[in-house]
Amino acid sequence: LCQELLKMGHYVVAHCNRNQAALDKLAEGYSQDLKILQADLSFEDQLLKFITETERSISVPDGIVFFPSLKRNNEPLRS
Repeated sequence: LCQELLKMGHYVVAHCNRNQAALDKLAEGYSQDLKILQADLSFEDQLLKFITETERSISVPDGIVFFPSLKRNNEPLRS
């Protein structure tokens, strides 16, 4: 989906927690239109940093697409 949005001319902020390799490969062809942000969103400080960096990159996004990982943890955010 990220690649399709880039092909349509969108600027994309892509999130990853640990596996950034596929995004790095995609960035080779779209370095001006793709910002990769690493964060463990189960930690409040990293979530806030992710939001701040997104705002710096594009202000307010036109949309957000969320694909949760297969591993699921229903614990509350950690400080």
